[in-house]
Amino acid sequence: MASARVVALALLMIAGSVAPVRAQAPSASASPECVAEFAALRSAVEKKGMAAKAGADSRVSRQELCKLVTAYSAAETKWVKYVETNMSRCGIPESVVSQLQTVHARTAEGQRKLCAVGFSPGDLREMNPDYRFGLPTQPNDLPAKTLPRISGR
Repeated sequence: MASARVVALALLMIAGSVAPVRAQAPSASASPECVAEFAALRSAVEKKGMAAKAGADSRVSRQELCKLVTAYSAAETKWVKYVETNMSRCGIPESVVSQLQTVHARTAEGQRKLCAVGFSPGDLREMNPDYRFGLPTQPNDLPAKTLPRISGR
């Protein structure tokens, strides 16, 4: 269950971080070098994000997903540093910079949780072949009064 939450968190992190900043490139008065570099970094982030999303959709191991999200985070870090450094030269609005920083902070937090060393339910499948189709089901915790009565008649 914890592994499913981590994968869901990774998917939300990836899907939510690429889309909001997509249309907010440097202003029209910016130099062509600024626009080209911004677009190249953005496409690298999108490419790494889609690779991580595809890995999560195909349910790769936690270690492999960690590698994909780490590559995505590294590309995002380059993009954020470029935007911070060239904000005034390229005419990038302050709102875009703060939005990218917020998204990157969420990415870093999700990466930290995803890549944390510890036990995950997926580990059971690798250690015990009986769990290869999923964890054993747990009994319901419903009180006896809510269960239907079966009479002998």
